[in-house]
Parts: sequence; structure tokens; C-alpha cells
Amino acid sequence: ITLIWALGHYRCPNTDGWCDVVYTNTTLSGAMRGFGNPSVMWGVEQVMDMAAEKLGIDPLELSLKNVKHAGEMANMGLPIESSYIDDCIREGAKRIGWKEKRGKRKGGRARRGVGMATMTHCSGAWPLLIEHSNAFIKFNEDGTISLTVNPGSPGTHIWGTLAQIAAEELGIRVEDISIVTGSTETTMFDLGSHASRSTYVTGNAVLEAARQAKAQLLERAAKMLETSPDELEVKDRRVYVKKAPEKSISVADVCFDAIWNLKGESLNISGKSSWASHY
Repeated sequence: ITLIWALGHYRCPNTDGWCDVVYTNTTLSGAMRGFGNPSVMWGVEQVMDMAAEKLGIDPLELSLKNVKHAGEMANMGLPIESSYIDDCIREGAKRIGWKEKRGKRKGGRARRGVGMATMTHCSGAWPLLIEHSNAFIKFNEDGTISLTVNPGSPGTHIWGTLAQIAAEELGIRVEDISIVTGSTETTMFDLGSHASRSTYVTGNAVLEAARQAKAQLLERAAKMLETSPDELEVKDRRVYVKKAPEKSISVADVCFDAIWNLKGESLNISGKSSWASHY
């Protein structure tokens, strides 16, 4: 795995990698985050600094000249769909005072250095695993939401992140969302929390489910406000007419009407999504 990450975000067509497996009688151990990545990038970034020194240029400029961008291929032949590494490097340099600190105290015994390293990491383990998650969102009659997901949490509390994704899309507060998780009798399949996948894969499942529920919410609200769904927006737990914001209705009122409708048009506003990342 370590070799996969070598030069993952630098342009270098001429590479060759090999590794030696050594058996020891020590206790087994493994990586916790960024599996296999820091090990190899520790060496790669030192080589980049050494190259910059010999070339007489700023190490950050060397990185900026050689990092890959959107449209190029990353390691394992996977496409880079978006990249903001240039912005990240420049913003990092600005915040740590790179130019000011880099040139100070080049002589004497005691010196204080400043450096920067970058690396790229994937979200999920496709094609080694089928990256597959599911999510279900249900509006309750008081405008609160039940979000059903089951990615598991090894201490990262991914449920808070998933609730934030749903809340932002639906225009409600995070505290209005209750998470339903744990039992496979009431939740749908999820591959689990590992390989930096949960926010990306399960998060996209939640986002799609939220969009479906939002479409139903706006369609219902449009009838109540006598307009069309595309003329509406949801913000701060209310549905507004975009061009006439004085006309609005609370999300709670829309949800109550959807369930307790005496005209025979009852509907439990909800959304369900099955999301997988394939490249």
C-alpha cells in the first residue's frame, strides 16, 4: 500500500518501486490514519527539499510546479476530478509566514527551521472493495428529521458529519436531526467506517436522500403557497418564495399538513438513496 502512494500527487512518469518484506518477532502494528501514506511521503518530501536546495529555488515553488491537477491521473490510474492543492499550499505558506521565517538565521549553531509537506489520499478502497452506502431520511410531523444510516463509528463520530450534510441541504438545524443507527433490522447496508470513506460515500448517500426529501417538501409547500416548487427555497426551517420572501411557511407546518391532510393527500415526506463510488 505504501508504494501506491509514492509520488501520488507529483508528475513523475519514470518511477519504479520495490519493497522487501521482513519477518520479525515483534508485536504486530499498523497505521491508524492515512494508511501507508506518511511512511513513503516522509522520504519523498525530503527528496523534494534536497532537490530544491540543489536547484536553488524555493521548495514550495518546486512543489507547485510539479503537483498534479484536475484532469490528470493519480496513482493506480484513477482520475483526479478536482484539486485545490495549489490554494492549500499558498494559504499554508501565508499563515505560517513562510517567506518571513524561511530566510532567518542561516548561520550559527542554533537554528529554527520551517517546512511544509503535502500528500494525497483516497476516500474509500475501490476497486479493492465495492464502495456502497445507503441512507434514508424521514420528515416527522413537527419538522424534525430521522436520518437512518449505519456506517459504524470507531471513535470518529461520523454521525455528526452526516447530520450536518443533511441539515445544510434541507435548510434546518443540526439539532433537529435524530440519527437512527446500530441495528441491521432497521437500517440499510453500509460497508463501514474505514479508508477515509464515510464522509465521501455515506455522505453522498445522505446528500442524495436529502435532495429527494427536499423535492417532496417543496412540492408540498408549493401547493400551500400557490406557486411552483422552483420558485421556492428552504432556509432557517422555513420555505420562502424567492421573489417574495414575505410569503413563507414553516417546514413544520408543511410536514404536519403532509401527514394530517384531510383531503386524502397524506404523505410522509422522505428520501432514500443507495450510493456507490465507481471509477
